[in-house]
Amino acid sequence: MCTWPPRVAARTRGNRLQTIDQPIAAESPRQRPPWSTAAAIGLAIAAIPLLIFAIFNKWGVLVLVVVALTVGLSIWVWQRGLLFYEAVAFLIHFDGLGAGPIRMGRAVALVAALLMIYKLVVQRWRPPALPLRTWAPVFVLLTWAAASGIWSAEALSFLNTMGQFLLGVVFFCITALMVDSHRALHKFLRAYWIGGLFGASLGILALFLGTRSVGFGKDPNFFGLLMASMIPLTVYYRRHAATVRIKWFYTFTLFAVLGGAAGAGSRSGLIGAAIALFGTMVTRPGLSAGRRSRVAIGALLLAVMAFGVGFVANPNNLERGFSDRGAGRLDFWTVTSALIQEQPVTGYGFGQLRLLISPNLLVTPGSQQLNEDRDDVSSHNTWMDVTGDLGVVGLLMFVSIFLMTMLNLLRPRWLQMKEISVTLFVMLLPVLSSSMFLPLLNNKLAWAVIGLAAGLQVPSWRSRWKGLAGVGQTESPEVGHGLERISSESWLGTSATSLPGTWADTWVDPSAVQPAHSEELERWQTERLRSGTELDVAGELPPPQQLTAVEEPEIPLARWDLRFSSRARRQILAAALIGGILGGVVGSMLPTHYTATAAVIPPRLDRSVPSDYVLIDRERLQGVLTTVVSLAYAQELKSLSGVDLSVRQISDRMSATRPKLGLLVQLQYSDTSQANVLAVQPYLVTAMDNIFEDSRSAAEQAVADELRPTIPGEARYYSGAFYIRAYQDAVLGQEQSSVFWIVLVSLATGALLATGALMAGSRFPRVDPKDDVFEFTGLRRWTHVSGGSRKKKRSTPKQLEQIITSAVNAGSADEFPTRIVVAAPQDGVEVRRLAVGLSAACVAEGRRVVLVDAQLTRPRLSARLAGRNSAGVADLENEDGTGNQDGRGNHAGATVEAVMRSVSSRRLPKEARQLLGPHADQLRFIPAGSRSARKRHVIDAEWLDQISPEIVVVVLAPPTLGGTAVSALMEWSDVTILAITEGITTTQDAEDAAGTVQLFSAGAEGIVCINN
Repeated sequence: MCTWPPRVAARTRGNRLQTIDQPIAAESPRQRPPWSTAAAIGLAIAAIPLLIFAIFNKWGVLVLVVVALTVGLSIWVWQRGLLFYEAVAFLIHFDGLGAGPIRMGRAVALVAALLMIYKLVVQRWRPPALPLRTWAPVFVLLTWAAASGIWSAEALSFLNTMGQFLLGVVFFCITALMVDSHRALHKFLRAYWIGGLFGASLGILALFLGTRSVGFGKDPNFFGLLMASMIPLTVYYRRHAATVRIKWFYTFTLFAVLGGAAGAGSRSGLIGAAIALFGTMVTRPGLSAGRRSRVAIGALLLAVMAFGVGFVANPNNLERGFSDRGAGRLDFWTVTSALIQEQPVTGYGFGQLRLLISPNLLVTPGSQQLNEDRDDVSSHNTWMDVTGDLGVVGLLMFVSIFLMTMLNLLRPRWLQMKEISVTLFVMLLPVLSSSMFLPLLNNKLAWAVIGLAAGLQVPSWRSRWKGLAGVGQTESPEVGHGLERISSESWLGTSATSLPGTWADTWVDPSAVQPAHSEELERWQTERLRSGTELDVAGELPPPQQLTAVEEPEIPLARWDLRFSSRARRQILAAALIGGILGGVVGSMLPTHYTATAAVIPPRLDRSVPSDYVLIDRERLQGVLTTVVSLAYAQELKSLSGVDLSVRQISDRMSATRPKLGLLVQLQYSDTSQANVLAVQPYLVTAMDNIFEDSRSAAEQAVADELRPTIPGEARYYSGAFYIRAYQDAVLGQEQSSVFWIVLVSLATGALLATGALMAGSRFPRVDPKDDVFEFTGLRRWTHVSGGSRKKKRSTPKQLEQIITSAVNAGSADEFPTRIVVAAPQDGVEVRRLAVGLSAACVAEGRRVVLVDAQLTRPRLSARLAGRNSAGVADLENEDGTGNQDGRGNHAGATVEAVMRSVSSRRLPKEARQLLGPHADQLRFIPAGSRSARKRHVIDAEWLDQISPEIVVVVLAPPTLGGTAVSALMEWSDVTILAITEGITTTQDAEDAAGTVQLFSAGAEGIVCINN
């Protein structure tokens, strides 16, 4: 029976038990810095002048109160140790607080973006490995939105809308990357729910006062949406209440949330609340199909009743009713539909539609909103906004985001997360319903739920490996190493019960044999712990207990290696430059738009015209506007100007606007042909004169007969001018596309495309230092060495000597190996540096060494130490070759002596020079071979046997995943070293390479991990 020294075990995060050799320091209370008192006194003294100055300003006291509340809340958060994402969730309800452009939501997004950049760049943070399908739609939409700046007419509106969209993307990143565990998800939702209680209190107060509440935001409709999203979360907490008293508390809170939704006075918010209430009841877990259908009927009636009660409870709803055409939304939708039909594929550019709605309200048939004086108006429909800005292409991308989100929520990857994910799905329903009535492109709640849905698809750490080449178990535990945790159900012979918060894969390999005969179970049973510690002997363990979601230890997530290398940064820069050049070329080829503009002032016709001022009539203004964009006007203009265009083409080029809804009506013709503009210019007003004169002539006889003057000589109808010219002649103008702006947008688009391609390429899991490579590949890890391309620190002589020691120990006869092969899944500078360093380590052991470059495809080591076209291993054809050259100067039948050459120490890495010292003459080098010989991609290792057995031969093998076979080299070798670069080599490549080594290697074999 194995005996173990006494040790104390302590539970840590993850699946490891730390022994006494790796103690965990107890958390000592936070000590106050010695300079904190002096700093506090200094700040208090410095604040006295500010306080005196503030009380003389009417806003000073308010600013001081806000600052005091912010500082107090920050101190409380710091003392309580709340995490950043909890503060973000809490502050979603306070999004509208601020002054001017400085808002709480923008400040939180800015801080979050800086924090994540700091963690990625400085702390080398590796976020959770989001599957490609979860983030690719968001990134593609972001890239398309950025590219739409090329055809956007107004740069400021584009930048403003892009900034708002980036706010939503930041909230997506917060929840998808930082909420990375079951506990974190529950903390995030709890913080969001607590923040919503503050908003509900303001809604109830407004309900009693008979006003509309905006909560802590800036719009009652958005506040109603937040209250609607609180309903499924409150019901979820009520279902899981531990006591009856707590359940009654959540019941009261549910009515408070419904009261807050009614206090918002938002019809879209009440619709969302009714949908959320219906969805919460229908998706209750544990219902059969028949019971669920019956519950759906009752839920529908209850939702309709809740909407009616909430609508009647707020007097503002009773005053408006439904007779206001949806607060003008019907007119906005009519205009937006007409605009989308004119440019359906690519749209007008990000943020451009909202600039076109207001002027087109006056000229769109069916529109009754004729007094909209805002220059920037949304269609109040998120889907129409996206279609108008980005076209059908952008709409498909936007729809794919929500479809993928709903699929992720209905099919979460984590076990025991079905109920909470369905709750999130119901929280998303009010967002979808409100998106029909509100612009929700950057809604924080929507993007937070999308990020949470993406985070639920992150696989666990162990699922990164397939385990086909591995042994299915970890290495034997040693002093100071972790012990694999095995559940008590395994050795009891029963199936393990799924616990909340765990992942799809289990702690123990499901393909393992009976647990009673496993080595892990023997280690578990023979583990001796002191009495009173956390774990006891297997025979004395209590019966297993069902752990809650908070008590269950979290299994680590698979991590995403987003640390871009210098090569990746160069690729991004090159793509940006190529995009900028293409954008500049395209921008310089765009045609110039020429315009002809005239303006008139239509007076009122039912009164006499005074001499000192002009009376304005909206009906007359509307008549002029609609006449200018009519086909009759286009036909008249075509007849007068003689331009070679169809009537429809002329009508499409005409526009009529009322700047700032004033008395002026502008008529503008725009065309890329300067000749057409010059032809149309004199007849812009004349064509309209003819239209009105024809209308008068047709009606004059009937009007004269019906309105006979009662007084002789009196005119009973108006016979003067219909309008007054604002200026005599039409004004010519030209608009040239900004090449500089197009180049800037193209630079950003190219950089985004390259970044997305690199992120998609890095989606494959990489080997990590924490991985147990023996378990997953079947090869033991001999040592770690430095020397990765991302690290400035290179391998030390001791690390290289450790490889030799491990190779000797792994051999059967404990003899120094003389035939060593260094292989890797992919080629890399760190692998070549390892082969050179290993050769120098052998020289340091008193051996003569021959380093062979067998990488025929890319002989970069040969190019550095000898020459890219020098004769080498590929030219070794027969044992008695003469070394003659053919007619083209290539070496044929070269001997080993002929291709072997000495190495200059100046061309070797620093660590190799340190190991060689004065014995550099003991190292020889054989290049890859001539160019013609390397085209065969065949290596016959038997010709290397010409080298004396006393000389160590180190062969840098071709990549195992390349086109050159390495089986002959591995069969010939005494030791095969598989080099794996952590953070670069993917787990799939590592497993494939390990399988190749196990299949063909005839000697000792092991893995050397290169720290990167």
